[in-house]
Amino acid sequence: MLFYLGILYLQFNGLQISGGDAKEVIALYQNGTWGEQVIYRMENFIVLRLELILAFSSNILLFLAGVLLMRMGAFSPDEKGSMICGKMLKFGLFIGIPLNLLLFIPGGYFDVIVRYVFAPVMAVGYMGLLARLVEKQEKWVLWRWFENTGKMSLSCYVLQNILCSFIFYGRGMGLGGKMDSITIIGIWITVMFFQIIFSPLWLRFFALGPMETARKRVAGTIPSTK
Repeated sequence: MLFYLGILYLQFNGLQISGGDAKEVIALYQNGTWGEQVIYRMENFIVLRLELILAFSSNILLFLAGVLLMRMGAFSPDEKGSMICGKMLKFGLFIGIPLNLLLFIPGGYFDVIVRYVFAPVMAVGYMGLLARLVEKQEKWVLWRWFENTGKMSLSCYVLQNILCSFIFYGRGMGLGGKMDSITIIGIWITVMFFQIIFSPLWLRFFALGPMETARKRVAGTIPSTK
């Protein structure tokens, strides 16, 4: 936390640590070939991988926070779990949403701290909201669909990147920068629902998703097909 506050302090004192306009990079992905994009990533490998350093501490903290919530009984189907999830909902949304809105302040001053500190705060609210919905609509068929998607989370993550790169990058349909925000949100919703529908269809024939299966094979545990 102190690290991110330090970055914020430096930004307000003239040092810009944000994505900025990045016009050349945007043009590369809008119009460049796959080979040109690979070369760019190789030439800027260290800079582009600095995010791993920022994300590592955040991931460890989020993992430990999840363990703590489990041990506290936050997700238990009882009164205590309901009370904790209610607090998570209020804290995450009522505090997280205003903090995340700082992203829209011109200058990119809050880009880094919103991405790595304030976004996880709002994620706590999302968890509380989902827990409350499960409590109120326990037999809702949608939870089964979400469960199957969760079993293929890594595969869905990779598939999402493949689909969106094909839709927006120049090496595919090249629609990046040519659509308004509403259309982009519509495409995101379409991709999301495609994955929700695709996951249970895949799991009818296979025990795990393709990426999960590959990970198991690398680890030496080969799952059987259904």
